[in-house]
Amino acid sequence: MKYAPLLTALSLVLTTIVLQPSPGRAASAGEIGQNAKAALNTLYSTNPAARVVGRKAKAVSVFLRIIKGGFLVGGQAGNGALIVNDRTAGYYNTVAASYGFQVGLQKFSYAMFFMNDGRWRT
Repeated sequence: MKYAPLLTALSLVLTTIVLQPSPGRAASAGEIGQNAKAALNTLYSTNPAARVVGRKAKAVSVFLRIIKGGFLVGGQAGNGALIVNDRTAGYYNTVAASYGFQVGLQKFSYAMFFMNDGRWRT
């Protein structure tokens, strides 16, 4: 395919532009912690199974507004908080890259439940 190098370069440029941090959208650590707790409470109120798992969990990592985008080459980034005993124990970010047949932009959130005292300890 004679346009492969051009498409690859274009996709890298677009992915870099999409994933650039924007000072106008950046949340403070306190806002991230509050939003993570609110999202976790919403999850518990709408999903009884999540509430059961949450009661047993030692900690929960909540990532809000993860942005993923790409065209052949992609990337994702987002910020989150680690919640232990209903208190924010730390702030984290997630970053990933991928390649392959992909086109688009996606925003999503997720919660990760830690069921033992393993590697999440800060």
